[in-house]
Amino acid sequence: MTDHTAAIDGVASASSALDAAQEVDAPGDGGSSRWLLLGSLLVLAIAAAAGLLSAASLAILSGATAYVAGEGHWSRAQQDSVQHLYLFALDGDRGHLERARVALAVPLADRRARLAMEAEPPDLRTAREQLVLGLNHPDDVGSMIWMFRNLGWAPYFSEAVAIWREADGLIMQLVEVCDALEQNAAAGEAGRVAARALAARVLRIGEELRPLEQRFSTTLQDGTRWLRTALVVSSSLAFLLMAALAVMTLRWARRRIRDSESHFRTAFRQA
Repeated sequence: MTDHTAAIDGVASASSALDAAQEVDAPGDGGSSRWLLLGSLLVLAIAAAAGLLSAASLAILSGATAYVAGEGHWSRAQQDSVQHLYLFALDGDRGHLERARVALAVPLADRRARLAMEAEPPDLRTAREQLVLGLNHPDDVGSMIWMFRNLGWAPYFSEAVAIWREADGLIMQLVEVCDALEQNAAAGEAGRVAARALAARVLRIGEELRPLEQRFSTTLQDGTRWLRTALVVSSSLAFLLMAALAVMTLRWARRRIRDSESHFRTAFRQA
């Protein structure tokens, strides 16, 4: 009977100790939980922001790469047009004229795409169709349009677009020369004399276009390198910040557990 009573008293003492520990621990629970929730939300917010930044950066890199590839098609086409227009001006072979017009179709399609994207409201269907006619890959067209519409103000890309506009003016001069050469072809000897004068103009336009092509590619490549660097730096900072918050949260949790154990032992001894 005495043993039974002692056991009951022990259970009662343990229960009282547990209740006392809970009472000691309870006052800070609300604030501590809020701090834990806030820390977790900050980590999630930083992770989400880093993910969005990475996705946007990859989209920009994809668009910039597509424009660099497109410039390669544009450059080859205009060089072909200059070559065939020059040869047509010299020998009057209409095969050169036809090949020059085929080559000019590429930069002219890109020009129509640019004008469609610059329109208010933008004509995205025409832009898409013309970019494909400009020999850009259909899978790249979406990122090219997105980049033009949303980042036309951005450093590097805005400079590249300004170069594009300047080059389009020279392309239109080539179109004028092409039309004039075709008219001169039916004018006999007088037309051939005029054609030789136009041949020199074709070469001058080609010389003016060459540095613009190089500046366009260089500007986009410089922008791409800058963006890669910015992406690496921002991703590293986001990782370090998340790691710091995670360490702080774990240290807080460990300290919270030790405090709870200490309170429990004190309350148990006092009971």
